[in-house]
Amino acid sequence: MGSMSLSIAPRTARENAPEVETAEPQAIGPLWLSVAVCLLFVSYAALSAMRHRFGPAPDYSQHAFLYSSQILGAWLLLGATLATVYHRRAFLRESLLTGGRPWRVEIARGVSVFLFFILAVAIIGGLFTVASGKLPALGGTPHLLQSTDHRLHVGHTLALQMAPHSVADLLAWIAVSLSAAVCEELIFRGYLLRQCIAGLRRLAFSPRASVVLSIVITALIFSAGHLYEGTGSALAILFLAGTYAVAALRFGNLRAVIVAHFLQDFLFGLFFYLQHVSRAR
Repeated sequence: MGSMSLSIAPRTARENAPEVETAEPQAIGPLWLSVAVCLLFVSYAALSAMRHRFGPAPDYSQHAFLYSSQILGAWLLLGATLATVYHRRAFLRESLLTGGRPWRVEIARGVSVFLFFILAVAIIGGLFTVASGKLPALGGTPHLLQSTDHRLHVGHTLALQMAPHSVADLLAWIAVSLSAAVCEELIFRGYLLRQCIAGLRRLAFSPRASVVLSIVITALIFSAGHLYEGTGSALAILFLAGTYAVAALRFGNLRAVIVAHFLQDFLFGLFFYLQHVSRAR
């Protein structure tokens, strides 16, 4: 499905021969730690969705503190993840440099991945709207999502509170977007995706089934971490994470998806910053 290497262990001369393929993808760290990382993300998502039961809703108005904590948290989480990798330099080199093209090409790829996602969501949304008009069973889906958001006390308004409201906020948002793009892609599409594929292959799943299931599993975990934005947004992010995983495997490295991820986050902040400025006039 692509050229991204699933093993960063040194290869023998026999393994370097073009006619010989590695029988099994190799794990890049202890698989049990990868399971622990997945459980950590799922637990965090569950606690985030239920935090209203443990205290007042978080205050997102203090953007300087919020953005600083997000940047620090992203890099600390990446550092903790890298600590479980056998060959960290090789992992970073393969994730960011293997099959790399000039940056103008990588940026064009990233923009293409992002635009593909936007177009696909628009088409799927349009088809769903048409189908819901003809199939009454689908008509209640928006109400179901709203009632779920109400029970969980989540919603897109929480994400909007995080959007920048000033020029200083917008400049800091660039750092937030870049940190999220680099750290989350290395963790989810670089580390967890490879580990999941290797783990499923050890469980005797076929190569194709291992890749497909790994894309689905890592996308579910990634979208669960964004459940605080509302179930509708989490479903869109589920599709987004799957798109990024396919692109990473197709291109052989994470550079294009890092660009796409940065665009996704930065344009979100820029759009709502401009909205805030227009309302303030």
